[in-house]
Amino acid sequence: MSKLLVFLVKAAGAPLRFKLVGRENLPEEGPAIVIANHLGEVGPIAMMITFPIRLYPWIITDMMEAEKAPEYLYQDFIEPVWKLHGRLGRLTAKVVGRIAAWLLNGLDGIPVNTQVTSIRQAFTRSIQLLLDGKWLLIFPEKPLEKPDPVTGIRPLSTGYTWLCQIYHRKTGKGLPVIPTLVHAKSKQILIGEPIELAFTTSPRQDLIQARYPIEEEMQKLYLKAENRQAD
Repeated sequence: MSKLLVFLVKAAGAPLRFKLVGRENLPEEGPAIVIANHLGEVGPIAMMITFPIRLYPWIITDMMEAEKAPEYLYQDFIEPVWKLHGRLGRLTAKVVGRIAAWLLNGLDGIPVNTQVTSIRQAFTRSIQLLLDGKWLLIFPEKPLEKPDPVTGIRPLSTGYTWLCQIYHRKTGKGLPVIPTLVHAKSKQILIGEPIELAFTTSPRQDLIQARYPIEEEMQKLYLKAENRQAD
């Protein structure tokens, strides 16, 4: 069912696809981790519809539970973005939230939240997908951190770097991390060159430092998108 649903979502969303820039940077095969900026609901929708390879996205747990999705969606999107309040907003969130939860489960999303049990389950499933040669999609921006004043990109959390380290420990191989920038104004998705994170004898420090080259590449991609739009 999931393969068929992915096909149907991509087909139905064809008019909303963004222009893909840098496709030549994609490895010929997986596994890989694709890192992208969130932009509210724009980033996830654009990535799932546009990206040419099947992605398995990390998704906040509440959005994958039919009973919790409406409230999460109301607080995160319906009220602040669609400006729907009160009874109408709640009703809209209830309908859209239940559909979204069904859809995200059908797309084989990986539920993630800050609880230890959830994180462990997410990591276990993610590593198995990577070992099977699949591609993960992660939006690691920290929502409470201040965005960069130029690019709007927030500092990245380091969860995905743990995946790289675990994968390296299990296989002895590097795991490509692909910085990706969703640029809403120009409706472009820019793909950077894959980066393989290096690990030394100081794993904790490695995990802290590893996010910086990804952030820097995403910021460069943003400036590239701005320059392309200006031309």
